[in-house]
Amino acid sequence: MMKKTLIMASVIALTMSSAAFAGECTCGCDKGAKMHPRPPHEFKNPEQKVNFEKKREEFESRLQLTDKQKEQAKVIREKGREEIKPVMDKIKAKYEEIQTVKRSRITVEAQNERINALNEEISALKKYAGELRKKNMEEFENILTRNQKKELTKMKEEGRKKFEERKNKPGFPPPPPPTE
Repeated sequence: MMKKTLIMASVIALTMSSAAFAGECTCGCDKGAKMHPRPPHEFKNPEQKVNFEKKREEFESRLQLTDKQKEQAKVIREKGREEIKPVMDKIKAKYEEIQTVKRSRITVEAQNERINALNEEISALKKYAGELRKKNMEEFENILTRNQKKELTKMKEEGRKKFEERKNKPGFPPPPPPTE
């Protein structure tokens, strides 16, 4: 009798704890609260949105975009976002599948084989996403004047330089030794 009581108590405790862990989604989808993706362009805090808007305005100001160019850029940006969203969703799903495979009870060999295949799929998707971004940038550059294109090139160089400076600060792994 004591054994049955302990088993029932364990089952109830397990059921209660797993239900609490799963959480409820506020939108009514079948995903748990922890798995629910943040809607696109929803910032974690209002400060992020302000910073994003400020940087966009600085960008437009520095390039001296006309109102017509701003509107064209907005259309290009939205179209690009629509094109890349399904690709990014697939990449996210592949990463989630990798985690599922890691938690599965299949052999280590089978896990590694499946993970390698998924990583190859992710690489191909990332390459495609890069091509979409490049196409989007080319479309944007097509609406710019010659002087605006020169300024954009200068801005890109400055961005690369800043990235290199940040990359060389503590916290980043050291760069690979130069190959000769």
